[in-house]
Amino acid sequence: GSCLFLGDTEDSVCFDSDGQYTSAKSSAMAVPRFAREQVYSVVVNLDDGSPNAHTISLFRDGVRMCQPQKLPEALKGKPLFPAVTYRNLTVQVNFGAESMTKLPFSCRMVQDASVADAKVLAAPKPKDGKYEVVFPCFLPDEGTFDWLDMYLEKNPHVTELSDRMIMDWARKSGVWPAKGAIPCNDKPEGLKDLDEASIRRAVYTMAPLQARNYIVMEVKGNLLQDERKELLTKFDSSTFKKSAVVLVGEPTMEFKKKTSSRLLSKKQAESDAAFRIKQTDEKRKKLLAKRLKEQAKATKKAKKELVKKMKEAKKQAWADRKAKALAADKPFEEKEPEDDKEEEEEEEPEEPAEVEESDEEPPKVELTAEEKKVIFFPHDIKDLTSGVLSTKFGKFTLPTKDEGFDDVRYTWSKESSSQEYFKKWIMERKLTLKVEDLVPGQWALKTFKEFATTMAGWQKKMQEYKEKLEAKAKDKAVKEAKAKAAAAAKAAKEAREKVMAEKKAAAAAAKGEEQKEDEKKEEKKEEEKKEEDEEEPAKEEEEAKAPEEDDTPIDLDGDDDFDVFGVENIMDIGKGQPLFANFSFEDWALMGLRYEFHKLAHAFRQDVADPERLGIHVDHLIFYYNKYFRKSLIQKHYGVETFEELVGLVSDSARINPANKVLESHLSDELDSFDLFVKLTEECRRERSLNADFGDEAAQLKFAQALMAPASSSGYSGGAKGSYGRDYQRSPRTTGPYAPAPGPQAPLPQQSQKGYSNYSSSKGQPKGGATVPAPYPSHHSGGGYQGGKSAPVGGSSFGGGKSGSYQGSKGGQQKGSSYSAPLPPPAGQPQSTYGKGRPSYGSSYGSSGGKGGSYGK
Repeated sequence: GSCLFLGDTEDSVCFDSDGQYTSAKSSAMAVPRFAREQVYSVVVNLDDGSPNAHTISLFRDGVRMCQPQKLPEALKGKPLFPAVTYRNLTVQVNFGAESMTKLPFSCRMVQDASVADAKVLAAPKPKDGKYEVVFPCFLPDEGTFDWLDMYLEKNPHVTELSDRMIMDWARKSGVWPAKGAIPCNDKPEGLKDLDEASIRRAVYTMAPLQARNYIVMEVKGNLLQDERKELLTKFDSSTFKKSAVVLVGEPTMEFKKKTSSRLLSKKQAESDAAFRIKQTDEKRKKLLAKRLKEQAKATKKAKKELVKKMKEAKKQAWADRKAKALAADKPFEEKEPEDDKEEEEEEEPEEPAEVEESDEEPPKVELTAEEKKVIFFPHDIKDLTSGVLSTKFGKFTLPTKDEGFDDVRYTWSKESSSQEYFKKWIMERKLTLKVEDLVPGQWALKTFKEFATTMAGWQKKMQEYKEKLEAKAKDKAVKEAKAKAAAAAKAAKEAREKVMAEKKAAAAAAKGEEQKEDEKKEEKKEEEKKEEDEEEPAKEEEEAKAPEEDDTPIDLDGDDDFDVFGVENIMDIGKGQPLFANFSFEDWALMGLRYEFHKLAHAFRQDVADPERLGIHVDHLIFYYNKYFRKSLIQKHYGVETFEELVGLVSDSARINPANKVLESHLSDELDSFDLFVKLTEECRRERSLNADFGDEAAQLKFAQALMAPASSSGYSGGAKGSYGRDYQRSPRTTGPYAPAPGPQAPLPQQSQKGYSNYSSSKGQPKGGATVPAPYPSHHSGGGYQGGKSAPVGGSSFGGGKSGSYQGSKGGQQKGSSYSAPLPPPAGQPQSTYGKGRPSYGSSYGSSGGKGGSYGK
């Protein structure tokens, strides 16, 4: 039969309440709009001898509303069935023997029709007395609704039950889905009642009560055993035969030809559109060229006319002067302006008449060899949303008779081939689809935190080692300076003594031997004094020459025999030097990647608990990295373009399997410690350094500065890793009324020398420098803070003599005692302290805080 919606197909005609007549899916205004409390009559003239044969007319209260409308050729000679469709109306229908209103001519009603003019069709009954309910099972986006349309075309007596059908009914009824709905063929969204499944429940409640054939099109539901069983229970076995049709694998030749035909039609339509656009563009260019040429011609003509008028005006002025001179009997010797010989211009050929739009037909296209191999037509809208597919496909199964089916038919391929194809499809999706609902296990999160804490300790150890080397270098420089000064003093003294000895020798020769006894006594006293004077420089020189402990760092780059993997203690490979002493921020970043990729591969396999999921596909690496580590992974920060290249930077720990593009770890998941990652990173650094010495430019790493954020072992509670930004050290004044009293001063506290590194903070920390109210000068105390959630309360004194406190909050409000120091006492008097041992200047802090963890150095 025809579609329930009149005018929606070519096998029906109708008048609607808006006054339109629809025939062959084309509508046009034919009658006035319908009104209330009126009787409308539809008259069909099938009398071959009538001048209005094969027409349909509309009457209102017995009065003709329009001229007879011709029936389409497709309906001539076929039985026509009266039908009424309505929405939000109350309609009385009369199919009786008597008309409700008189017409201007005689007309028989449907019930009064003669046997020769009528055809009675009995509803077809099934052979075995049961109607069939078909449950087709497809893999998503593999010919689902394309096959359904072909099936319904061959079996018009079958009624489709699906959400697509309900949405189609809604559109034809004038109800359109809301904007922003996620497009999906199986479960389209946008209708409130459809989203809430109220219409669906009503359809599946009424459908089993109607004795007819159905096809239940549920892409996801027909692949899930629980949903199949639920649908089966709605249809009574005494009335319906329940059949499952499996369409998985290689389609039939008929279906392939239909796909190729649709692909060719689409390609031809695109080619035709491109051809028309090209034609239009060429026509536009020709019109533009013609318009420009006409404008140039008009401009040239206007210029020529202007020159001509100027010559005529000049000649007329000469004639006026001549006439005036002759009238005054004065001589006139001015020569008449000569006419310039106009160059004869070649007449431009007349422009041909405008070329009308070409009637050239678009070229015919053909499918390529690759396009002919396509067996499923690619649709823009998928059958299932990505979220539904990724969470449900692992539970997909093919139907069996044990579930309650009377028949299970494999239409495209044999059962064994279909099962093999189905299993292969599932395995491919387990490699390429994300596990949207995966929850990282507590085991993984705990080990991540342990590694972060350990890595922060390594970085602190490296910093302490470097500071120790700097301190030793400084002490060595001081000793060398002292030794050099002592040697210089000794040489100067010896020079002076030599000069004095020469002078004394000369004086003794002149005076003779008289004073020899006295001089001997004097010399003895001088020698004693000399010995006393030489004791101190000799002692200093002896101290300078004393053998020093060899604290030269081990040259890890120059020693080719050094075995990195033979190191037992990475914190001390000798002389207190850690194995990671030469790490740069690039090395720390690479070590973090080594551990993260290694652990990510193992954690995923453990958390997903599915042996058929081999690992994380490279296309989803960033998704799982963010899920486990709660941070983004940007490959360009590491100077590479692809994630394959990024994993290649740490190929000694992990790799992307070239066969299936899955992340794999080279290391065992049961490591006793994290030392191996330090050794791998050091070995890689040594090799990179060697290659760089040989001129290999590829050995130079080009990492972004964004990777320099320091690790924190105690700042995770604040969210991001906090950093003070630079050393916080306030030098005391040495002059002026605020200078400290003479004498040794107390050392600055450790938290001041290293940027409050002993504080762990979050939101609500002070930002800005310390200031002093007028008339005292402002004294800045360093860069802004970045913090986390909890701030230190109490502790050392932040005011002049009073203990202050911060109370962490979003605004960073101050709480506690005043932050301004008292006036300083006169010079020479004891100073109050700022914190521990600081001169007090008073201070006030800004009120805005940042986010982060512990303060960095």
